[in-house]
Parts: sequence; C-alpha cells; structure tokens
Amino acid sequence: MRGFQGIAGGMVMLALAVAPLPAAEPKAKSAGPLRMSISNALFDGMTDKLIRSLTQPFRGLLKMQTGLDGEIIPTGSGLPIADALAEEKLNLAVMDGIEFAWAREKHPDLVPLMIAVNKVPHNKSVLLVQAKGPKRLEELKGKTFADFRYTRMFSRLYLDRRTQAVAGMPHQEFFGKCIHKESAEEMIDDLIDGKVDAAVVEEVCLDCYQRRKPGRVKLLRVLEESEKFPCSVVVYKRGKLPAETREKLCDGMKNASKSALGRQLMMLWQMTAFEAVPATFDTQCRDIVKVYPSPEKSTAAVKPVREASEE
Repeated sequence: MRGFQGIAGGMVMLALAVAPLPAAEPKAKSAGPLRMSISNALFDGMTDKLIRSLTQPFRGLLKMQTGLDGEIIPTGSGLPIADALAEEKLNLAVMDGIEFAWAREKHPDLVPLMIAVNKVPHNKSVLLVQAKGPKRLEELKGKTFADFRYTRMFSRLYLDRRTQAVAGMPHQEFFGKCIHKESAEEMIDDLIDGKVDAAVVEEVCLDCYQRRKPGRVKLLRVLEESEKFPCSVVVYKRGKLPAETREKLCDGMKNASKSALGRQLMMLWQMTAFEAVPATFDTQCRDIVKVYPSPEKSTAAVKPVREASEE
C-alpha cells in the first residue's frame, strides 16, 4: 500500500534497470558528476523540505551501485526539465511518463533510458464506490470523495477529464467535499464504512488491498478506471550520455534492491523494480497524448489537489 512516506519518492528517483541501449549513437564524453533533476510533478503537495529528504539519498545509492557521482539540480517540472536536457544543462532527468510524452513533442531527441515500476509497467487508477453505490459518475456530484494526500498526476488528469466531460468542472468542484488520506488502505476502509461516497486509488493499491482483506473488498465496485499511463521515466538527450555511463547505470541499478540501503530506500519510495523500457512504451506515449494533450495545447493545466506549505 502507498502511504504518506513514499508515494512521490516511489516513482521519482532514478528509475533504473536493464534497458536496451539505443543503437549507433555518436560518442559523447562527460566530465564531473552527473547533473540530474527530478520533476516536481512527482511530488505534488509535498514541501521542498520533504522533497529534498526523499531525493538526496539517491546520490549515495547511485555511487554505491554504479560508482558514478551525481548531483541533484532542482529544475522544476515538465518542459523546463526537458529544455534543460535539450540545452545540455542536465545529463539525466526523471519525469512522469506523461510529462515525457508531452516533452518529446517539442524535443524528439530526448530518449527514455529506464522506467520506474510499481509491480506493473504502467500507471492506472480506479474510481471506487460501494458495491450498492452509484452506477454513473454523474450521481457522485456533490458527494464526499477521498483520495491520497499526494495524489499523482495521472490520477488528477483522469479525474478532471471525466468530471469536465460530465459536468464541465474540475473534480475539486464536482465533488462536494474532498478528503485527503494518508494511505490507500485508509481510503478504501472509509469508503466501505460509509464515511465517504467514492475514492480513487491506484490499481496496484486495490490489488494489494484485495490480498490483505479479500472479504471486505467484495463490498466495493469499480465504477470507472483510467487509461494506462506510461510509468515515470529516466530521460537523457540522444548522443549526450556515453554508452559506458548508460551501461553502468543499467548494470548497477538493476541490483539496487539487493543492497541493504537499496532495499530500505526502495521501500521508502514504494518501488518494486527498476526495469528496461518496454517495447510498448513508445506507443503508450503516443496514445496518451491523444487523450491528454500537453497543457500548452490545453486551455488550462491541471492544478495540484492541494497546495504545499513550507514546513
């Protein structure tokens, strides 16, 4: 289950594993530590202090697993990170999968190196109600809704697209009250107990709840489910990351969970594996932007569920 401590860190850190190396790239040289950035979109609702506490331990893990030095350079989110990569101000960046899909429309030379996986090679959310609850989304207008305290981008995009479609408003306005919980298990329990009318959780969290509480899950029904979004991804500029560095990253980080530090950090970040970029990733990216176009092409970008305040 995803809890307060790790949701953003789970997909935010350098999601690394065995990945097929792009063929016939020009030779490139690098000097000094790897310059890396992690998209703020992976930490929606978190304070800068908490973000730093989640990202900085990666430097030690990177050194231990690969022998490579690195530094985290705050660069914002979305296109600013993509621009920094394109301008060679960064060597690597970790972005939400849909951010990468949007960025690639402007910068086709950006290349996925590896993805961050939480059990399955995609991100997906489900909208839950009680088994005898509403049959249509429209019936939830004005009702009480629960989501994770740090709901990720793909869940918000899905919810807003659907509530805009049925009522012409974002989900924060569609529901009468939005309650932010610390874990998926708490959200689902509250839904079953009648404390809320609906809840959105990641599909893998529902699967986990089903294994833990098979009797209670029978009291639930999936009202709707989102599209499959691409996982968070490690990105670099074609020809600007030496093959030797790519190999070290892949070979080293695929075994990160075998070290005590790696296991501890992956547990904190709620990651289950560092994996190669699947053959379907490019198609996922192309398909998802057809349904969820870049904010630059939309009338307004999706806003975070809650504003973070500095601790």
